[in-house]
Amino acid sequence: MSVVVCRKEVVDREVWTLIADLAGSVPAEVVRDVVSAAREDLDGQVPLGAFPEFLHRSAVERLNAYRGSN
Repeated sequence: MSVVVCRKEVVDREVWTLIADLAGSVPAEVVRDVVSAAREDLDGQVPLGAFPEFLHRSAVERLNAYRGSN
């Protein structure tokens, strides 16, 4: 499996996990945008094996900030 395909699967899974975890407190569009932005920031910065954890932590931190500002 290529790095691109693997990262896409990780990103898709993270989006669905966070949408479910936030149970409507953050719009799905916002979750998608936040996870996508986190992915862009992390691309090439962390090894593939660490990518899922870094993506999750980054997205959760950003979504918590979003929730705190609304």
